[in-house]
Amino acid sequence: MRKVAFILAWLLMTTTLIHVDCSLAEERIASIKEALSRWVCHEYYWRGTRYYPLGKTLPIEIKIEGDQFFIWIDHLEVTKFVDRAGYFSGKVIDAKAVVITHEGYNVKSMALFGEQRRRRYFEDSDVIKKKFTFPLNCTPVYDPMTPKKESILRALEKTLQQEIEELRWYTQIGVKEVTVTIADFNTDYFSTYVLIDDRINRVYEVNLNFQYYDDFKELGTFPIGRVYPERFHVENLIEKIRKHGMTRRIVLTP
Repeated sequence: MRKVAFILAWLLMTTTLIHVDCSLAEERIASIKEALSRWVCHEYYWRGTRYYPLGKTLPIEIKIEGDQFFIWIDHLEVTKFVDRAGYFSGKVIDAKAVVITHEGYNVKSMALFGEQRRRRYFEDSDVIKKKFTFPLNCTPVYDPMTPKKESILRALEKTLQQEIEELRWYTQIGVKEVTVTIADFNTDYFSTYVLIDDRINRVYEVNLNFQYYDDFKELGTFPIGRVYPERFHVENLIEKIRKHGMTRRIVLTP
């Protein structure tokens, strides 16, 4: 009887652990899907990327390794000459999944080494196959201000101060402070946009993903690059920055 009772207790405990593991796995997958939705909407709204099939459902492959995850999606865009696949990678940070990198491949063109290497990630038995429904509405919804968001904002202001001072001509004409408009952001955004000085309408993109690298802890600033009109619809971007922007005055070093 004791042996039977022990076996029953062991089976009950094993079943419970399996149920808990499955529940945790489903929670992790749901978080990864949410991270992918946020990435897609950021690219769609801010960068004008139009190959994501909003509102449609596609099969996806997910691989989880510790706190890292990888996603592969086929047939993001299919035309006569294009069959676009997407590779995404990310990490679970503070119990929240965040997509950090994305690469796109046209599988109808000559296979590239990078594409082959990424695709091999998903050729073993650990791959989780799911369906993913792309968001239909990508109107930005911003998280409230938090200590983490405030720290990112301070790093943004420091980044902008350095960038403006390197322009030199502000200090040459005696300008002591410059008004900037920072597009609102969520802490898992890979970038945000900034309008420097309404008089000259310089638009910059700031790489917020740098916060996940060790160099950020040392430098305390983000990589920043100007958005040039010949490569982007700058007027449309300026309108969005003003609509969703936070105004700051950057004091220049004398």
